[in-house]
Amino acid sequence: RAMKYEEFQSAAMAFMAEANDHGQEWKWVPNHPRPLQNVGADDRGYLALEEVYREPLEIDSTENRNELDDEDSCTFIDPSVIKSETAQPNMYRYHVVYVEAYQCPVLFLQGKSIDGRLLDTEYIWRDCCGSMNHEQSWLTDSCLPTPEEHPVTGEPFHFVHPCRSKDFMDAIMQAFLPSVQEPCTQSNLRYFKLWLSVYGQAVGLRLPLALHSSNPHPT
Repeated sequence: RAMKYEEFQSAAMAFMAEANDHGQEWKWVPNHPRPLQNVGADDRGYLALEEVYREPLEIDSTENRNELDDEDSCTFIDPSVIKSETAQPNMYRYHVVYVEAYQCPVLFLQGKSIDGRLLDTEYIWRDCCGSMNHEQSWLTDSCLPTPEEHPVTGEPFHFVHPCRSKDFMDAIMQAFLPSVQEPCTQSNLRYFKLWLSVYGQAVGLRLPLALHSSNPHPT
């Protein structure tokens, strides 16, 4: 569904307060000019969860190495990434940015090896999306992250395209309708938490389970 920026900001702030209470340290980052751009900063911003560490993929087996060597395989992992897999975890950054063109929040992510090298798209697909089970595969297929420049910082990121989110989230929201009508701010927060929990899990982001039973902070 379409969401005004003010609704996004209010829901994001409320979500951040709840998540931080449960040990997941999101922060609000004010927008700022990109390097070399002569534009002024405004009071808008985005939500960020930094330094989420994941154990690296295990692809040392002969079977998996043969798959990587197969010319017909659609998956390619850079050899320099493979060398570091047995040593240190990879680090991910998750940003939720309001994008005017879609009139809704969009989930961005960036993956790096422990020594700071960007993970390529195919590696991220395996690392973040490979754990989805068969029943969730339709979600994975529609949520495969795509390379995209961060709309605020200009950094190389990936994003989950929101093209199918409206129909899916409309159905989810209907299934979770409260028994009584709730204020708009509560509805926006509920939508935000459901959206991020569903689409976040498709790219390796896990929210605290307690978020779904906690009492919202007053807005």
